[in-house]
This record gives sequence, C-alpha cells and structure tokens, in this order.
Amino acid sequence: MIKGFIPPHVLTQLKKLKTKKYGWHGNYATWQEAEKESEGYDKQIIVEKVRASLKKVEHGEAVFERDSVLFFEEDFNWPFLTSILYVASKNESQLNVIDFGGSLGSSFFQNQKFLSGISSLNWNVIEQNHFVEIGKNEFQNNQLKFYYTIDECFQEQKPNCLLFSSMLQYVENPYQLLEGVLKYNFETIIIDRMPFNTKKANRICVQKVNPEIYDASYPCHLLEKESFVNFFRKNNYNLHAEFSAIDGDGIDYTYKGFIFERV
Repeated sequence: MIKGFIPPHVLTQLKKLKTKKYGWHGNYATWQEAEKESEGYDKQIIVEKVRASLKKVEHGEAVFERDSVLFFEEDFNWPFLTSILYVASKNESQLNVIDFGGSLGSSFFQNQKFLSGISSLNWNVIEQNHFVEIGKNEFQNNQLKFYYTIDECFQEQKPNCLLFSSMLQYVENPYQLLEGVLKYNFETIIIDRMPFNTKKANRICVQKVNPEIYDASYPCHLLEKESFVNFFRKNNYNLHAEFSAIDGDGIDYTYKGFIFERV
C-alpha cells in the first residue's frame, strides 16, 4: 500500500465520523464534565410530545410510539416480547412487572397485542412526577398503573419482574441504582436497549438527540459489558439469556438486552 494512501471506504467512514451531528460524543472523566457539555432538555416539552403521540396511538391514528416518535406499521420488539412472555410462562401466565422509567407506558401499548394473551397482567410504570401525574389521569387502566416509587408500587402489587428499557445509561450512578432495587429480590430482571462500549472500558459521553425527535443533549454511559454482567452474578443473579437489542450496533457501541434470574 502506498504510504499515506487511505482506502476510499475508510475515508468515507472517517468523513461520517467527523460530520456526525447526533449520537455519542466525547470521553469524559466524570459525569459532571459531561453535564457541562450538555444542553440538557425541557422535561415538559418531552412529556407533552410523548403524551400527544400516545393520544394518537390511543385514537388509532398511529400503531405505536417509541421515544415520542410515531410509527404507522406494526414493528414488534421480538427479543423483548420473548423475554416478557418467558416470565409469564414460568409463572402460570401471570405477569406483574415494574417498568422502571417506562414513560407513559410505551412498551405496554406497543406490545399489547401479544400481552393480551397473559391471564393475569399488571404493568406498573415507575417514573418522574410529571409522567406519573399524566399517566394516572389519562392512561391508567385495570392493567396499566403508574407509581412514583417502587415502595409505593409494592404497597398495592406483588411484582415478579423488573424491567429497565433504555434507561440505565442515563442515570449518573447506574450501579448505585441497581444496588437499591436488588433489595426487593425480584425473581427476574430484564434489561433491554442498553448500549455498551465496544472497548473494554466504561465511557461517559454526551448523547446528542436528533432534533426531529426533540432538541436535547445529555450525559450518557457506555458501560463495559462484562463488568455489567458480573455485577449481577455477584448479587446472586444468573444470566439466563443475552440478546441483540433493536437499536443495533455502531462503530463504538453495541446495544444489548439480558434476562437475569435470581438464584
């Protein structure tokens, strides 16, 4: 190869990296440093956009909503559905799940066609106050409930499954959060749509959201996968299954999902 020559396909990829406006940027030493480089987001604008999108789903104007984006054709999250139905199957068709950070019930509504076959279904969303207030007033029903905390949910329910879907990466201390919820001894923990660093190291970066979704940028973790899995093993949870999440892979990240079962 001629010294200094860059193959066309490599050059094209480099140009994409240089001009990439959205996605993950930087490698920060602390969460606080990444916060300083983030513009943040308007919580009220986001919750109102999710609310409006779910109203259209409810009225039959769209099939489902994900991250406030409307979809007009069925497109099921099969790995996620398999995980949820597996939990129901081993509990005699009973599913009582806590959807931690579950927005206004997006996963519930998207997959309701298949969840309807479960004999006893309780879908409990734990969210920030503004989501819970709207959820309780506008979307709650016999199966879908909204709570401010896990403790509040346990006062009324007996959950057998905990779900984190595209959530843990946006928490400043994800392992600290996990340590707090493990004390509830959930039988099964499902992790879905979790991005990991392709290098064997944790990375703190800034995620810039495409403004077609909403205008925001915020800190994000790209954790090291093996350390993440080992955390559960050390806390008496076996890895039952690992799967590729629907978000796919990139040059420096890979999206994964897991089913962990308490020993």
